[in-house]
Amino acid sequence: MRDACREHDIAETLYYGWRDKLLEGGEEVLAGKQERHSGSASCERRSPSLDARLGAKTYELEVAGEALRGWE
Repeated sequence: MRDACREHDIAETLYYGWRDKLLEGGEEVLAGKQERHSGSASCERRSPSLDARLGAKTYELEVAGEALRGWE
């Protein structure tokens, strides 16, 4: 992990902090899994406008990532 942190110019402590927060959040989400499925089916419907916005943001992140890789 040390090499990856060095490659992306981040402190190892920052990486491990992010990792811990991610794992804690995942545990919280999975702990409530049964509660989510007992709700109404309307929660499972997808919104086309949200899907489009998510796609646009995903594209923006990919473009930004490519631009950042060019700085190395």
